[in-house]
Amino acid sequence: TQTWMRYASSNNNISGNFFSITPAAEGKEEAIMRWLDEHFDLEMSIQLFLGPIGTTLQKDESGYITYVDTPEGLTYSDFRYGNAPVHVPSALPTTEWNKTIEIMLEDASKLPLAKEVYGPYVKYANLYVRPTQEQTNFLLSTGTDVTEYVNKMQVKWLTEGGIESEWDSYLKELEKLGVQDYIEMAKVMDAATSGN
Repeated sequence: TQTWMRYASSNNNISGNFFSITPAAEGKEEAIMRWLDEHFDLEMSIQLFLGPIGTTLQKDESGYITYVDTPEGLTYSDFRYGNAPVHVPSALPTTEWNKTIEIMLEDASKLPLAKEVYGPYVKYANLYVRPTQEQTNFLLSTGTDVTEYVNKMQVKWLTEGGIESEWDSYLKELEKLGVQDYIEMAKVMDAATSGN
């Protein structure tokens, strides 16, 4: 089945609503959470993604946000990425484009082509379905064991070879680690994510 994922459903980045707090932040977790919470304010999300108002963006009297002209000698990407982190925890719902923030010209120009070329293959997915507590516990135990073993063997085979002679023992080890339960859990989570 040929599909084309909707943007933000699968873009090979850490999803926009995820972040990590390292052990170096011990004792500062509450302040970090307050700081991260500010990322999800709509106007802050817009600026984190597209740049600060007054630099790459401008706001009119009604509150509508548009783009500052790109300085001569720079591409829009140079201008934007030079002034905004772009891919950080934030949320900019599609309903806000052309309502709160002007749609990006580069995206607007792709819309007719996207509908015609990719439209027939779109698979809708909800990025923000959270795992249940049971699923989380599973993913942190059996799920982690399976994933780490798969990753370890992939690296080994890519760097040293040996997949042909080790394949059967690899499958047996996956069975011992609970790969069938892992597959069933993945199906349940995939169905929830795709709305099926």
